[in-house]
Amino acid sequence: MNRRTLIQGAAASVLATPLASPSHAQAWPTKPIRLIFPFGAGVQSDPFLRLIGQRLHESIGQPWVIDYKPGATGMIGSTAAKIAPPDGYTLLFAANSSLVISPMLLRKPPYDAQRDFTPVTMLLRYPFYLVVSKDLPVRSVPELIALAKARPGKLNVASIGQGSGTHLIAELFKARAGVDITHVPYKAASAAVLAVSTGEADMYFDSVSSALPLVHAGKVRALAVTGPRRLPIVPDTPTLAEAANLTGFDATIWWGIVAPAGTPEPIVRRLSDEILRIVAMPDLKARMDSQGWEPIGQGPEHFADYLRTETPQWADLVKRLNIRTD
Repeated sequence: MNRRTLIQGAAASVLATPLASPSHAQAWPTKPIRLIFPFGAGVQSDPFLRLIGQRLHESIGQPWVIDYKPGATGMIGSTAAKIAPPDGYTLLFAANSSLVISPMLLRKPPYDAQRDFTPVTMLLRYPFYLVVSKDLPVRSVPELIALAKARPGKLNVASIGQGSGTHLIAELFKARAGVDITHVPYKAASAAVLAVSTGEADMYFDSVSSALPLVHAGKVRALAVTGPRRLPIVPDTPTLAEAANLTGFDATIWWGIVAPAGTPEPIVRRLSDEILRIVAMPDLKARMDSQGWEPIGQGPEHFADYLRTETPQWADLVKRLNIRTD
């Protein structure tokens, strides 16, 4: 065999490898897809994700299997997704709390949301629900701010831990409103909610679906939502921006799906298209509305833009407050 034949054979061999062949992406998927969930089982997103997985199975012929990897405020599971092969068979359920904020609190972050992951699609977002103790003598955000200014450092705000989303939203509110309110971290959301309902804590930024039963029962009082617009589920509750003239106040939790960096674009595109089609179905939209969730319905490019524009707000806050968890 002459030298030319050897070179031609080697070139043909390289072109035939799965990584270089367009047919590799076209053949996907040939096995189940692992969705790493970086939190514990049993949270409110579980039924929602399982329903998406069931319908994705129907459309692409393979199920996604939820792999629970909780710990370190979502960073254990997220790190596992970062180092997984970028072949379209590992996805990560991402929230801004775990993907963006938690790494900022470490001197040596285990990953970078924009560098180490490929955005697939944003699923939804939801605002926080500002609730106060029924014993606190306020019925509006301006009254709360006035009371806090009259009693600097005397009121307290519960959270689910140092550096958590509920902590940072409280700090953002304090900074924008110009008030001094003491932060009191609790070990779990249930403990924080209980503290506000019993009067141990004065206020808390909760999810609407979690706090609404307590509001209806008269155990806590709702003052505002932290998103850019009112929610259909609580239409009489104003946004912080309109309630207290905090122009541009917009702080929400979002959920999305990302893949390890380098996942082939045709696979990412197909996944995004299928998931967006599923979450737009009427019964899923109704489920989201009933929870106070706002459907996003945008693909990889929008998700990437959102990450770029949202990240500086939290980075600036963490830097200014010098919040660290290590």
